[in-house]
Amino acid sequence: MLKLSYSSISNYLQCPRKFKEVNVDYRFKDGSFATQKGEDIHKKIEEYILGLSDTPPIENHQVIENLRAVTKLNAPDGCTAGVEQMFAVDIDGNSVPYKSPAAVLRGKIDAYVITPSRMVVFDWKTGKRRDNRMQATAYEILAGGLAPDRPHDFIFDYLKDGRDPAIQISKDDKENFWKIIKTIQDADVFPEKPSPLCAWCPVPKAFCKYKKE
Repeated sequence: MLKLSYSSISNYLQCPRKFKEVNVDYRFKDGSFATQKGEDIHKKIEEYILGLSDTPPIENHQVIENLRAVTKLNAPDGCTAGVEQMFAVDIDGNSVPYKSPAAVLRGKIDAYVITPSRMVVFDWKTGKRRDNRMQATAYEILAGGLAPDRPHDFIFDYLKDGRDPAIQISKDDKENFWKIIKTIQDADVFPEKPSPLCAWCPVPKAFCKYKKE
């Protein structure tokens, strides 16, 4: 079984050849300055929330401050929080260890809070706004078992200019996501899919005729 993530699934939908070269054969790395910048700010947020650093990564960010308070102090009754937590599920959607051979979907969640009334998952975004429903669906599949008896909200927080409205995931969202996972697992041909995004693809022209250099 291929070990998938939201980002690798996105690569497959963008271009199956890119997915094969980057996420299956690991021949090329899908990275950029913007990606590294995002990883750096995520690391600073994690260290601040966990009390490993006292330097606020973003001034007066209420969610980050609240998460820091919950992790540094005793959480209110019925409340729990997690930061940079890794999850994985098998082909049947059952939770498994992140490095389990049975894992078919894996991911890391930036932060979550579970209260007596609901579960809220936060994802920090440093780039441009986009449709995040598929990523929220991946999070629902990965971490939905943490609080199955209450509603789940998925909030994408754009650190430069505010957050998007909370997303709630439907049964159809999850069914469609699983169809994509099973399509990828069953695939044995990974054709090129040219698009304007080819200019930013890490796969060089020697491996793909559509690469723009």
